[in-house]
Amino acid sequence: MELFKQGLFLVSQSPTSDPPSLRDRCAASHGRIEAALSSALEAVEAGDCDRLSTLWREFAQRFTCQMQEEDDIFIPALVSGQPRDARALVEEHRHLRARVAEISVAVQREKVRPETLRALAQELRAHAAHEQVALDRRTEPG
Repeated sequence: MELFKQGLFLVSQSPTSDPPSLRDRCAASHGRIEAALSSALEAVEAGDCDRLSTLWREFAQRFTCQMQEEDDIFIPALVSGQPRDARALVEEHRHLRARVAEISVAVQREKVRPETLRALAQELRAHAAHEQVALDRRTEPG
């Protein structure tokens, strides 16, 4: 079994299978981001500020790389055929980046609340769902 790698999208692939679709790579990457955020939420709920600091940095790094990867690969794939989706997703990226920056300050000050991370998780899920719909439309005939 070998690995297919493009940027941060890393998934297992058998030698005879096709490379994973952009849709599958995005879904897998969002799943990893959500798992990292879930770990940070567990640290907040446990009141473990040191662990939260480490986990939040890991989450923020994955998140930042994912957003850049989407800006570099996913958005350009939509621009010509689905400019509205592309613009909406770029706007979502701006919003999500601002939210993560805002929460990063709260983490540094040890003032982040569980409901803040839960709300971010909901926003990230909605964003991922929007991307999946856009990708589905991209692959629809006609």
